[in-house]
Amino acid sequence: MLVVAAVRYGTFEHASAASIYDYNVEIAPSATNITVYKTVSGHQARFTITERELTTWIGTVIAKRANEPMVDYVPDTLTPEDFDSKFWQMGWEYPPDNYGLFSPISANGAGFLIWYSPVQQMAYMDAGYW
Repeated sequence: MLVVAAVRYGTFEHASAASIYDYNVEIAPSATNITVYKTVSGHQARFTITERELTTWIGTVIAKRANEPMVDYVPDTLTPEDFDSKFWQMGWEYPPDNYGLFSPISANGAGFLIWYSPVQQMAYMDAGYW
């Protein structure tokens, strides 16, 4: 189990979404410069993407999950304290221009939240598995 955990969990870098071979890590196909921190119960990710590409991808995710009950809340922005509580293990710097885009969270809590920094063209994802 220790060997499996060493290759399944931790921090992983990817040039593009096409190089991610974990079905739990759902990231926009056009994302680049991807960092994923995976744990047993979820992952955090940061990736570069244009706002238009991100919102287009979000629309496809929502359409794909149209028959699932969804929670409809995402905080408009993350405060520095919220950001640190979600992404502390990565040491990422707080983007003051961040805003929440959507919340495709299933009724059981599985899914992900994304905050976006238009200045950096960077998305920050917090995902949970159940």
